[in-house]
Amino acid sequence: MRIHLKIDSTNHTIPFDHQPLLVGTIHKWLGLNNEHGEVSLYSFSRIEGGRAMKAGLKFEPYFFGAYGMGAGVYWAGQKEKYGVLWLWLIVSLTVIALMIEFRTRILIALAVAVTLFFTIKMQHSAQSVWQPIPRYLGKISYSLFLIHFPILLLTNATFAALGLTSPVAGGIAMLTTWAASLLMADLFYRSVEIPSAKLFRSANKRN
Repeated sequence: MRIHLKIDSTNHTIPFDHQPLLVGTIHKWLGLNNEHGEVSLYSFSRIEGGRAMKAGLKFEPYFFGAYGMGAGVYWAGQKEKYGVLWLWLIVSLTVIALMIEFRTRILIALAVAVTLFFTIKMQHSAQSVWQPIPRYLGKISYSLFLIHFPILLLTNATFAALGLTSPVAGGIAMLTTWAASLLMADLFYRSVEIPSAKLFRSANKRN
């Protein structure tokens, strides 16, 4: 069994000797039972995303770097002149940061940022045959943000219940989640987001 705990970042520094406290807390959660505690075959306390300080581990808000990168790329995409140069500056700074301390999520954020830059350029080209695709994905992006996590949980639970644990099954689960998320986001956008926006505008006009 594997349990993942996702917590929000705070301004508190986690001491290096946190593991005994974590193990004790998990034992309190488990309580007295016949299934656990006879043989200690458990591994706790793999914490990711922290920065080592003198007093312990410091966890900064993880989204600031990705948000700043996205805002910078959007600004660069609006520039007809020197836009590509600004993009290369952002990419260069990010690569330097990755060389100092590699983090997968920063690499993913960089890939998404570069994709967004060229997507913006595509939108500026009226003759682009790909223009409707990013425009459509942009319209349903908020609905996709709201709906994708429940679908991910449902897919994981379904594949786990069926005992599908192979790499091939994992790939199929990922593609299934991706396709189902897009379909449900489109449905949510048309049936909830658009009517809600219309209702909100009507209420504002009455006021």
